[in-house]
Amino acid sequence: MGSPTVVGRESASGNGLSLPAGSDPRSSSRRYRTAYGSGPRGHLRFGGAPHKPMTDRTNLAGYYSLPFFLAFALSALMLVTDTNLRTDFGTVTSGYYFHWYVVLAAAVADLVGAVLLVGIRTRATVKGGVVGSSLLLAIFLGDILTYMQVGLASPAAFAQYLFGITYHGGDIRYLYDVLLAVYGVAFVAGLAILGRTRASKRTPPSSAEPSPPSG
Repeated sequence: MGSPTVVGRESASGNGLSLPAGSDPRSSSRRYRTAYGSGPRGHLRFGGAPHKPMTDRTNLAGYYSLPFFLAFALSALMLVTDTNLRTDFGTVTSGYYFHWYVVLAAAVADLVGAVLLVGIRTRATVKGGVVGSSLLLAIFLGDILTYMQVGLASPAAFAQYLFGITYHGGDIRYLYDVLLAVYGVAFVAGLAILGRTRASKRTPPSSAEPSPPSG
């Protein structure tokens, strides 16, 4: 007569597989989790590396720095190339016209904000970007009210110079338009990121760890 066959206990996961007699199903379950792992909110991860969704607020804050880097580049190009901005249509023969310094301050603010968004990826820095882009948008739009300082007859005439297609000398054509568009995109994108991260904060994470078997 052959030796009796010892049937092992069923595994804790309930998948119908049999384990050798005397083995601990909890130890097997721990080995499985160590080898494959369980990511946050039930996302399976392999090789022990946690899986992070693309909607993570850290990644979004880093991406949000891109429009501010672009705004800095546009402002720097405007400062270097536009002669009317530097000389107030040729009336300033030494130094720079004060509108040039306004654009310089905006460029510095854009660069500082972009670096902060890359280095400190939090909702607070995104909020700062939203506030900053809205303020710069308002300042550049309100610039048409200074029409008398540049010798133009009306705000409409200054707006035509800044936003129109008629060439008045210098190289500001389209740079001003694109810069305002970038600030508008930064403002809307920042609001969208804040809304999305707020919604993700309200969603409670699901437990990825299985309950230990009873008994």
